[in-house]
Amino acid sequence: MAFVPDGRVLASSDHKNIYLWDPTEGRVTKKLSVYYAYVQCLSLSLDGQLLASGSSDGTVRVWNLTTDQESIVLKGNGKRMFTVSFSPDGRLLTSSYSDGKIRLWDLSEGALQKETSIGFDNILLCALFLGENLIAVSTFHSQLQVRHIITGEVKWIQEQYGAWTLSITSDGRWLSTGSEDKNTKIWDSKNGELRQTLNDHFHVVWDKDDVMLSVYRGQWLCINGGKKLWIPGEYRPTCLAVANGIIAIGHEAGVFFIALKDIEKLLSRYLRPRRL
Repeated sequence: MAFVPDGRVLASSDHKNIYLWDPTEGRVTKKLSVYYAYVQCLSLSLDGQLLASGSSDGTVRVWNLTTDQESIVLKGNGKRMFTVSFSPDGRLLTSSYSDGKIRLWDLSEGALQKETSIGFDNILLCALFLGENLIAVSTFHSQLQVRHIITGEVKWIQEQYGAWTLSITSDGRWLSTGSEDKNTKIWDSKNGELRQTLNDHFHVVWDKDDVMLSVYRGQWLCINGGKKLWIPGEYRPTCLAVANGIIAIGHEAGVFFIALKDIEKLLSRYLRPRRL
């Protein structure tokens, strides 16, 4: 799933179709059909005008959400894709593949600008824009790193193992990686320093002002590491997204939305001291 930063639009996928949601009404407003291959990943540009989808055949498709049409098709290398990510200005796009390659695309020309090899093959590889020309890269086998996408200069590398997920705060200050043992680590993006480890937390995402959401043991929605909302079995998260105080919880049957302020209202109502 992917949010526009202001929370107006959420994009989700069931592999063959892409759905655009109005979070305030909790309904699908548009459906984009993909006939070619399974959708593996999604990204929305910061202005909400473009949607990128990465497919199982390695192809990236960029959609113009004003016209609901594919505006650019970027041919892949036939390898499985894990992430797509827009640059902050929306001019560039990265895509990461199971052969350890990261591709940088120039969207103004619809052309490949650069291909970078991380040096590993047959891996789970995540690559997300951290800021202008900087990307954060996480591999399942061994590494978390920040590098310059144009020059290839590596700013720092940290050894790690088993990372399945990578997320970044909106200002690029903090990174989080989620591992196969369901533990999450919080890193300083400037120097790679490990700042915190959250045991049994997964699906970490960040809202503005560095508000961190996560899922504890598959059943508790947590805010900044503290348990806040128990999630019934039929709604247990398979993915999580947040923007501008709106939380989207993806589960096997679909998506449901809840506002951070509504969670706080529930807590204040039911956890306030009561007179005997």
